[in-house]
This record gives sequence, C-alpha cells and structure tokens, in this order.
Amino acid sequence: MNSHIARRRFLKFSVLGGSAYALGAGSPLAFAAPTATAYNADILVIGAGVSGLAAARRLRMGGLRVIVLEARDRIGGRVFTSDGFRDVPVDLGASWIHSAATNPLTKFCQDHDIETVDTEYNDYLMFDGKKAVTTVQGQEAFSRFIGTAALASAYGAVRAAEGKPDISLQRGLNTVLAELPPFTPFEKKGYDLAEVVSAKMGYATDPRNVSLYRFFDHVPGGENRAFPDGYVQVPNVLAQGLDIRLGHIVRQVDYRTNKVTVTTSRGIFTAPQVVVTLPLGVLKQNQVRFTPALPATKRAAISHLGMGVLNKLYLRFPTVFWDKDQVFLYRLNDDPTAWNVWVNIFKIDRHPILMGFIYGDFAIASETMTESALVQGAMESLRSIYGNSIPAPIASQRSRWRHDPYAFGSYSYPGIGTTVNDRSLLNQPVGHRLFFAGEATSSTNFSTVQGAYETGLTAAAAIIKARG
Repeated sequence: MNSHIARRRFLKFSVLGGSAYALGAGSPLAFAAPTATAYNADILVIGAGVSGLAAARRLRMGGLRVIVLEARDRIGGRVFTSDGFRDVPVDLGASWIHSAATNPLTKFCQDHDIETVDTEYNDYLMFDGKKAVTTVQGQEAFSRFIGTAALASAYGAVRAAEGKPDISLQRGLNTVLAELPPFTPFEKKGYDLAEVVSAKMGYATDPRNVSLYRFFDHVPGGENRAFPDGYVQVPNVLAQGLDIRLGHIVRQVDYRTNKVTVTTSRGIFTAPQVVVTLPLGVLKQNQVRFTPALPATKRAAISHLGMGVLNKLYLRFPTVFWDKDQVFLYRLNDDPTAWNVWVNIFKIDRHPILMGFIYGDFAIASETMTESALVQGAMESLRSIYGNSIPAPIASQRSRWRHDPYAFGSYSYPGIGTTVNDRSLLNQPVGHRLFFAGEATSSTNFSTVQGAYETGLTAAAAIIKARG
C-alpha cells in the first residue's frame, strides 16, 4: 500500500478521528453511563492493550460473548500512537516488531496490509564528538561491554551453582571489571554507550536494579521493523467488532464463587472467567483489589519483577540537518546519562524528526522536568555533534510512562531475586476463573508487544479448552 494513502486511512480511522469513533452511536467503543446494573458476559477481559485485544478477538471467534473493560479513553495500552504533530503519527510507547522473522506480528501486519519498514540494529552512525567513527571502531566500542557482560554472566552462573543469592547486574559487571586491564578513554565511552543500549534501554532501568542471574533470559535479535503510520494500527485491527467499554477503571475482582464479579468505576460486570491483562506496574501498586487475595506465589512473582521506565522525546525540525541514511545515531561522550541514542525518523517515514531515548535514572527524573528543559538538553547534545548552527525544533512531544496511572512504567524487567519460574507463576491461572496475560507474564518474550500478543492468545486458548 502507498504510504501516503495508508497514512490518510490511518489518521481518518484512528488518531484524528479517535474521539468521534469512540463516542459514535452504536460503536463498540462507546462509553457506558455509571450504573449499578450488573452486565453479564461469557468472558470479561480487563485491559484493551494488545494482550487483552488478542485474547478477546480469539474468544469472540470461538463464539463467546466477550466484554473488554479499559480504564483509558483509548485502546492500545502501552502501544500509543500520538497525533500531537497532527499530520505525522509518532509512537510514544512501543515502536518495533522485534525479531521480525519469527515474530507472529510480522505475518499479522502482512495479512492486514499494515506497512512496516526494516530498521536493523547495525544500521547506525556513531559519533565521537563531531567525528563519525568507522564501522570497525564502532564494533570495537560495543565489544567491550558485550565481553564484560558475558564474563559477568559466567560469574553469575558460578554463584548460582554455589547456592549464593542473586546480586545486581551492576555488581556483577563491577566484579569482572576489577579483574580486567583498564580501558582506554575511547573504550570506556564505547562501554558506557553499549551499557545504555543493552541494559538501561533493554531493561528500562539502571543495571543496579537488574538481576545478574536473569540478565540473559531474553535478548531480542535479528531484523526489527517499525511503523511509518504508527503501531496503533495493530490494536485497531484487533479491536474490530469487539465490545470494548472505555473509561471503565477496574476497582475489584471478586472470584469467590463460580461467577467472577468485576467492579468498575462505571458498573458491575460478571462472567465465569476473566482474563487479567493489567500491566505489572498496576499490579505492583495494588490498585485493583482481588478477593480473595491472589496466591502467595503470584504475589511473590509480582514483587520480584520490576517495572522499568523508558521515555522518548520527539523533535520536529524544519529540515533534515543530520545524516539521513542510518536509523540510529549514537553519541560517544564522557557522560552516558542522557541523549546518547537517537532514532532518525526520516529514515522511517520521510519527515524531519529525531527521537531521543530517555533512559536509566534520567528517565525517572525527566518526568518532573518541563518539556522545554528536556528540549534544551537534547539540543545541546545534537549541537555537540552537528554544530551550533543547526535549526531549533518547530515542535516536540515527550512521554511520561512512570506517571501514567494505568501503566506505572514502560515494561517489565527481572529484578534482583527474580526466579526462573516467576513469569510462568504470574501467567498461571487461578482456579480456572482468573487467567493472566501481558508482556510481564511471558517467559520468553517479556518486555515486548510480541510477548503481550502471544500470552493473550494463550490465555484465550486455555479458556476455550477449559470450557470444553
């Protein structure tokens, strides 16, 4: 499909027309008025993110009456395509199909004529000051961290075999570094940048919070694909024909009888089975009361796992002044805390936009900063590469996932003390009445939309099997 036609179709159907569509007469996304009436269904699904929508779609295809309860005034969850630039959709949440060759979302997009473009990990340009380093130098820069992390993993395996308690990834790295020859200044900057990409962005938190024992549980690789017209196209397709109740904040899930009762801010709903796709951050906040309390093993898993924060800042410029041909722009410097990883959106959708990742401790601190302060710091970074004569941005957008009351973070990571079974325990049904799904419940593809999608389908299949 021509990308401009696709964009017009997308904008009309989704972002710019979202409010009208959600409130339209007879729309499956219409708000319900507050009421004490109990609504009955075969299945209730809590959450209209990709996981919940995938489960609901599969269950509806199985002939079941499904109601999806969503706290937000939109679908998608942590897939959030913003219309802040009006004519150019940008993803403030999830952006990529990772490991595209084996990811079922690749075929889903192909089947539904959703355009994606290749964005390889190795399609980057790296700068040391204003000087672009060679490909060989870039590989050498990254190799210092990769080698150190591999040694730290081996050290962790020995500790685990000896029955010693888990420690942080940072402590493991520091232990290995103490035994290695000192890095050159260039090697140190390369190490720091690779740590940002692999740890602070990969797990959306600082390495001091990540389990050494579980660090290598999942490492997405291979081809990655982005969405010129926004990731929201995926939940839009999944949502077609579903009964989705927006603005329904779930307060309580009572599963003491053979009918589960879900109390929301806009009514009471009952069904024999419920699919819970609440993000880990919401579960950790105990915002939803489960009666009786969830099993101790599930509560322990929620406690062990962490909810990371990775934010984004989009800068729209009057023209492209940067290198157009690479997807990623990396900045080597002595301060790896901020603005070292940029995405060239022009390579994806031909608009003069750069997106800077906000990671580690700065991701949390950034949420209390004004947008103008963020832009100022980001521009200082870009000027250190391209000079002081570059134009100022004409518009900006930022995300604040930690402050999102329906997420409390971006995606899950293995906290110190996380066990190999914690995610499967989080995924495990309770009494054939509560079924759980979402990226945090995936043992193999956590922190990804793929994990959310797959666990949603798995929960639906388990319900269909249980119902005979």
